Amino acid sequence: MVRHRSAFFGLALSLAVLGTTACEDKTDIVIPDPPAPALQISVTPAAITIEEGESGQMVAQVTGGATGGDKSVTWTSSNTSVATVSANGNVVTVSGVARGTSTIRATAVADPNVSAAAVVTVEAVGGGVPPSISIKSITTGATNVPVNINNVAGQIEITLNLEVPVGTFVDRVEILANNQVIYTQSFTGVDLGLAVDEAQNAVDLVASWNTAEFDRTQLGIVGTVQGNYPNGTTTVTAQVVGGQGTITATTSTNIVLNNVPFIYSRLNYPTGAGMAINVATGLAWYTGDIHVTAMGVKYNNDPANDIASVTLTNTGSDPEVVTDNTPADGFQLVLQKSGGSALSRIELLETGAPATPLGVVLSLASVTAGGAGGPACVVTENTPVPLNLGCVGAVPANQMPLATPLNWDNVAPAITLFDLTPATLGCAPALACYISGNPATPAFIFAARAGFFTHVDAGVGSPTVTFMAGEPGSLIPVATGEDLPETVVPSFIASATTCDALQNCRTQFASTAGVGQNSATGAQLVGVDSTDPTATVDNVTPNMSTNIALNPAWTISFSDAGVGPSGFSALPVSVQLKKTTPAGSTCYIPQSPVDPTAAGQVACTTSSGAINYQVDDGVIDVDLTLVPGTSEGYWELTAFVRDQATNFSKPSVERITLNDVTPPVIGGIAGPSSLPGGANVTFSAGLADNVDLGWIEPFLTYGAGPVFQYPDVTLGAYGVADGLVSTTTGNFTIGGFVRSVEANLATGRSGGVVNEASRVDFNVFDIATNTANAFVNITPAVQFAAGGAIPALSVIAPTIFAPADVAHGNFIHQAPSAPQVCQGTAAACGATPPASTVLSATMTGPNATFANPFIRVEFYYQDPVNLRWYLIGVGAASASDNTVTTTRTWTYSNTWTVTGLTASDGAALHNGHLSWPLGGLPLVAVGVHSTGSAIISTGTPQTIDITAT
Repeated sequence: MVRHRSAFFGLALSLAVLGTTACEDKTDIVIPDPPAPALQISVTPAAITIEEGESGQMVAQVTGGATGGDKSVTWTSSNTSVATVSANGNVVTVSGVARGTSTIRATAVADPNVSAAAVVTVEAVGGGVPPSISIKSITTGATNVPVNINNVAGQIEITLNLEVPVGTFVDRVEILANNQVIYTQSFTGVDLGLAVDEAQNAVDLVASWNTAEFDRTQLGIVGTVQGNYPNGTTTVTAQVVGGQGTITATTSTNIVLNNVPFIYSRLNYPTGAGMAINVATGLAWYTGDIHVTAMGVKYNNDPANDIASVTLTNTGSDPEVVTDNTPADGFQLVLQKSGGSALSRIELLETGAPATPLGVVLSLASVTAGGAGGPACVVTENTPVPLNLGCVGAVPANQMPLATPLNWDNVAPAITLFDLTPATLGCAPALACYISGNPATPAFIFAARAGFFTHVDAGVGSPTVTFMAGEPGSLIPVATGEDLPETVVPSFIASATTCDALQNCRTQFASTAGVGQNSATGAQLVGVDSTDPTATVDNVTPNMSTNIALNPAWTISFSDAGVGPSGFSALPVSVQLKKTTPAGSTCYIPQSPVDPTAAGQVACTTSSGAINYQVDDGVIDVDLTLVPGTSEGYWELTAFVRDQATNFSKPSVERITLNDVTPPVIGGIAGPSSLPGGANVTFSAGLADNVDLGWIEPFLTYGAGPVFQYPDVTLGAYGVADGLVSTTTGNFTIGGFVRSVEANLATGRSGGVVNEASRVDFNVFDIATNTANAFVNITPAVQFAAGGAIPALSVIAPTIFAPADVAHGNFIHQAPSAPQVCQGTAAACGATPPASTVLSATMTGPNATFANPFIRVEFYYQDPVNLRWYLIGVGAASASDNTVTTTRTWTYSNTWTVTGLTASDGAALHNGHLSWPLGGLPLVAVGVHSTGSAIISTGTPQTIDITAT
């Protein structure tokens, strides 16, 4: 057996369209014919039922159209497998072919767009046997519990048993209550309820009927409405309707309706701006006034059951009550969010999920027209869909059950922290805090964040906050401290307005209590300091230590200024100490004194970052009295100070000291296999140091004769910025190599001792001036082989020296233009003695033809301690002819401004003079020939006295 459940269907009414006719009067005025009426067709009968093989007739009537127009039609069948047509003008014969239905259509010949249709139903032969129907059961709601037919209320279900013989056509089944249709099941539509193969079988149909139904559209308009089905004896009839609308089967039973009168109410919550979604839970929350409409529902004509007044009560911890005594206008009650009388306000209502401690419950009470208590049952719905009707279930008396979850939020978020002086700011005193308005600090941020402001909402959630600050009574919106000017003293207050998504808002002021306060009076005062403090480090002279007993110390001084100085806490300095060696950098958080080898010293995780800084008293002592090498390296102190508004000194202060007592290492000096005179010659050596190489001090020795010191070759620089040159190849290049040096005689002529280049030395210094020495001997037989023999200068060019003329060939070193000079600035030295002197030497030869014999002439001074000769500079050459003596004189001049001159042992000044053992600083001139031979002015020694300022 197949069961079919069907919902309640209403009846459809058909309206007939009435036509009118018009008459026409003749006058002497000719009036145009009126427009022709529209062409129309009607087919009668509208439906017929025939058996297979039988036929029936239909007639088409055509009206309207042009006078004298064509009134004929054409006929068609929508399903010729069910029925065919045979036309005879406007009359058609319809013949049944097989069971089913077909639409027979008549179309106007004059206008194919105009047509009319009828339906033919073809039944099997003998299909006229009537069906049968019976009421099988009446049960309560969606259960199988039979009703007490003498006491029926609320929702019931009527189960019918339908039997249809083969070939019998059924159009629909209806259920009526006291001749009022309450249920219809059609079998001719798309949703055919009775299949062909179910013929001759019993089919169960289940109809649902709400006996307590009423007209909801009257809610809030009238006080009491009559239910759709009055109480008392009610005849329930089930009937089968055939194809021609004929009732072919019927069955009836009597029941007694006894629905209890009740109050029907609706909670009209807002939408749009009054509704928001909690993102975390997905629940809809509402805010604003609570609107409730109500009306009485009764099922008899007894006036005592009419509702005279309705009362709405909030039975929470702060109950509110509102009553409506005007049933003629319907009952519309409002509990107000704000305003109104104290008894009707719900300013602190927050209920729903998640639950809150308020525990608000809404209830509805009523009074009937007779003054007695109202109906015991109250039902409600939150949407137009009927819910909970009939008070089925355990509904407490006089309580309004919410048919769907309802979340009402009229409560602003709670501020749980609003304090400008948390421990992280270190404000002192607590009532006079400073914040920063400096964007580089960065500025203080007004936002919901830990340690400053937190808020929470128990309702719709996700609260937002806006901040204002300034002088009391003149607050402005703020996002950071940059929005506020600096203040001389703390005079600003700050407020925060927190709102949920329903715009329930709360405004409070920052308070030292931590949670904010409702009044600006007594609010926490705050100042704005946007100026960075300053910091200086004492003992800043760079130290390149070769003394292991050295204990460097730094003292950091600091101050705060600006319009609004916030001052400092007890320990405002943050420091970091770092030692750098070629192996890398080791960072220490300083303890005093700092001993990297001692237990308890804390190494930084990296070489930079706030985690590596430690608050300190500003006095850092580094103990370097350790085993050599343990603490060797660059020691770098990075420090900054922070004022109470969190502004800090920028840039951070860095000072470096070097502890290094380990000399560098020279891997040996290499040079070319031959040393031709006048060529560029390079010597090199592999160099290394444990910290940082400084420079090469190269010199060249000529046998037992002079030792020339060449300019230093820089390797590294003090500090870590050069990248620590700890290993390198040191190169020393001699431009125009001098193979031999010949001393001149007292007369200025050559002929003195000739000394060949014999040794190249590298003195290598690290940055801390620790030194190492290495040399290489130059063997003339090997190194000078490619250059040939070393001739004396006098035989190189006979034209240079003319033995017949004693005035020719004299290389004479002239006395300095100023025998005493001042070492220092020109301003400090003054005119006497001068800060510079002119050094010169001359060479003579034949008049007009004597070419410059030297490629350069160099001037040297001698260190009185190590007796090496240090280059001063190269003289500029100029020639002059003397026709009387028939000689040409070449003069080589160099202006020497004495600066930075010290003895190699660092000799101190005594009585304003350098302490020279010989009483004066020796000077020589060296003339270099293109062949690599040179003559030195030993026969005409000169000295100069140096005065220091």
